[in-house]
Amino acid sequence: MFESFEAFDSSERLSGPGGFEPPTAGLRGFTIDYKEIRADFIDWIYSRVDRATADKYVKLLDRFLTEPITSPSDVSNIIKSIDKRGVRRWFINAFRNLLKFLEYEREWDEALINKYRKVAKTERSGVREVFITTEELLEAYENILPKYRILFKLIVYSGMRLDQACDMLAGYEPENLVIKEDLELARYPMASIGKGFKRAYWAYMPIRFVSELERTFIKYGTAKKAIYYKRVSALSIRKWHLNFMIENGVPESVADFIQGRASVTVGSTHYLNKTKQADQFYSKLVDKFPL
Repeated sequence: MFESFEAFDSSERLSGPGGFEPPTAGLRGFTIDYKEIRADFIDWIYSRVDRATADKYVKLLDRFLTEPITSPSDVSNIIKSIDKRGVRRWFINAFRNLLKFLEYEREWDEALINKYRKVAKTERSGVREVFITTEELLEAYENILPKYRILFKLIVYSGMRLDQACDMLAGYEPENLVIKEDLELARYPMASIGKGFKRAYWAYMPIRFVSELERTFIKYGTAKKAIYYKRVSALSIRKWHLNFMIENGVPESVADFIQGRASVTVGSTHYLNKTKQADQFYSKLVDKFPL
């Protein structure tokens, strides 16, 4: 289990070493100077995850990133030095979130970020995760009530969370759809749907699915039960969708953006670039979906 953590004082968010740092802090060449970007990172991470998780992330980064990181090997050495598996796993998750901060907020080069990701691979928690097959997905689709198939397909195509899918269908406005005929895809704006770190930018879908969409009101509790079949659930469909993207060559950062895992405060330039990347990679998936 994870070591106990003292409650993190939220007043520290604006008072890291050296106080609040300017946007260029911590970007000396390819050096990750955590102490310089700490205050900004804290503001960012507390807007993305729950307080308890953010507390643990900050505590671990404070503990292990005492010196500037100049290469992936520095990170690898830190990870190897952590004996307790639980602590090591939490540090890796914390560090990977720091990388997301650098990529989305400081616009670090994705190729460089990926070099650090390779040495900080996520470790399994020991809790058995459910990874469904495409055959199981199709079987579930055939066995749920027809009136819930639009919701089911929306999650299959977009990889969004169940609550987001319900909210989108409840407030669906066809005129808000962005149609990319040349790419055979459509995307629906999601930035105003959801709360805090759980917001997404777009709900991606093949253009052929647009004609099936209509405003539909389904309560979250009803939806959760309606699309549950054997091992298939909204969560396992989302995991299937992520694996489906990765297996078909979509980079992790683009997959995160498509599924709404990216920062909701990402800069406008970076946001536009990610949207263009997502369009291009998603267009290669539209003919590969099993539904």
